[in-house]
Amino acid sequence: MTSNSAATFTRAVKVHFQTLADAVCAPQAGLDDVSLYLEAECSTFIRFNRGAVRQAIEVREASVTLSLRRGQRQVSAVIGLALDFAHDLDRLRSEQAALRGMIDHIPDDPHLLAAQPVESTKREIVGDLPSPAQVIDAVQAHAAGTDFVGIYAGGPCVRAFADARGQRNWHAVDSFIFDWSLYRQADEAVKLSISGARWHEADFAQRMAEGRAQLLVLARERRTLA
Repeated sequence: MTSNSAATFTRAVKVHFQTLADAVCAPQAGLDDVSLYLEAECSTFIRFNRGAVRQAIEVREASVTLSLRRGQRQVSAVIGLALDFAHDLDRLRSEQAALRGMIDHIPDDPHLLAAQPVESTKREIVGDLPSPAQVIDAVQAHAAGTDFVGIYAGGPCVRAFADARGQRNWHAVDSFIFDWSLYRQADEAVKLSISGARWHEADFAQRMAEGRAQLLVLARERRTLA
């Protein structure tokens, strides 16, 4: 997952969600509100063992929670998105019809609270994420000679909300986390990690140097406390 592919995914999801929200989240007779809550990600996972790549995958997924509310009654359903407008809109409308048939048959929820007032927000953090090749090259360059075990995960994370009142909330953040251990022997290991929105190989190299220094401490003779 590079910065360009992360940005492409985020833009595509944003346009798709906004278009779906405009079509689905409209005032309807007999309902107080119709809302969509989006969860989406495009993440790269690289697992290392003994300094070598053991697994490298990319996960792309998006889903929405469709909710209908009438008074103190609310029904919801989670629908996976194909990111194809005609297909996803057809599924949402079919699910919406099914939920309308259910809402009369559920009891009131005394704890249900409707958000007031309408408050739209937007938050975007565009990062500088490494490609899988950059991560692998960094491990080969700075972890040579160590028993390096860890996992890298990075990509855009998207959350969004829309309802029939006109509220629109958008949250999209690029980030990564690299978590690893340097094993000396048996159960002796040093645990390290870096995370953020921008990848700098120098930061990884510095953490590796710190880890190597800590391994030297583990190599010292053990002392038993009286």
